Amino acid sequence: MRLIYVGVISMAAAVQLAGCAKGDDAVGGSGGGGAVGGFGGFGAADGGGAVGGMDGGGTGGFGGFAGTAGTGNTGNTGGSGATGGGSCTPPVSGGTCDTFPQCGCAAGQACDVVALTGVTGCVTEGTVQPYAKCDGSSAFCTAGYACVGTACKQFCEQNTDCTSGSCINVVDSNQQPIPGMKVCRAGCALENPGAVCGAGLGCYANNDTPPVTDCAKAGTGTGAGDCSATPQADSTLCAVGYGCTLPDPNDNTIGDCHKWCRVGFTSDCVGTTCTGFQTPFFVDGLEYGVCL
Repeated sequence: MRLIYVGVISMAAAVQLAGCAKGDDAVGGSGGGGAVGGFGGFGAADGGGAVGGMDGGGTGGFGGFAGTAGTGNTGNTGGSGATGGGSCTPPVSGGTCDTFPQCGCAAGQACDVVALTGVTGCVTEGTVQPYAKCDGSSAFCTAGYACVGTACKQFCEQNTDCTSGSCINVVDSNQQPIPGMKVCRAGCALENPGAVCGAGLGCYANNDTPPVTDCAKAGTGTGAGDCSATPQADSTLCAVGYGCTLPDPNDNTIGDCHKWCRVGFTSDCVGTTCTGFQTPFFVDGLEYGVCL
C-alpha cells in the first residue's frame, strides 16, 4: 500500500510522497508529482473571476487556483494605504495598488492581482475570512487575501510575513510564476484541518524538507475506492482529514481514503490503529500515519 500526499502550491509542479505502512513488504519510492492546476481566469470589471479547473495533476496533483474577484474598479487610487500615508508601490509596473501591505484603494475596496502579468487593481472587498473557502465568482476574500486553491490566503512578500513561515509564488496554468503574486501557505494539521482551514477544505502536505502543509479543496470519500480516478488517483476526492492510499502499487488509478493520524496518539483512531510508514514521515515534529 502507498499513501499519496497532495502537493502544496509551489512555484514548480506539485509533488507526491509515496511510502508503505509499517509491516508491508516493500517501500514505495518518492513518486513524481501531479502538476498544480493553473490560476483561474480574471472576470470582467466588477464581475467574478473564473474558478481554476481541476486540471493538470499526475498522482497526487490537485486542482487549479480559483480566480480573483475580477478587475473590479481597476484604477481607483483612493485611500493613502496601510503605510501611514507613505508611498504605495505596486509589485508590478502598471498596477494601481499594492497587495502587501494593502494600499492605494478606497475604503471598501481591496488590492488584488487582476491579470496573469501580475498587474494589480482595486476590487470590491469580500467577506470570506482567512483560509476559509472561496470560489472567485461569488465568495470573495477580505482585503489582503487572495482566493488560491479555493481558500483565502494572505498576500506576502517573504517568509517572515507568514505565520507558517512559508511565502510562495502563485503559478499560472503553464506552471509559470505570476510576477509579484505571492501568498502564505496555511500551516495546517493533517488530522485536524478545521483548526486552520475553513469548512470543506482539507489539509495537504508536500515533500519539502521539512514538509509544509496548506489548505485546499476536499471531497467526501472515506473508504475503499473513494479516491480512484483516471489517469491517476486523486487525494482531493477524500474527505476532510483523510489521505489517499494505493492498495496496489502497480495501479495508480485505484485509491482508498483513510483517516490521517499521529503515531502514538490513540485518540486519533477509533476502533483502528494508527499505522505509520517504514520510513517515518514527520510534519511539525509529529510522526504521521493513517488509521487502518
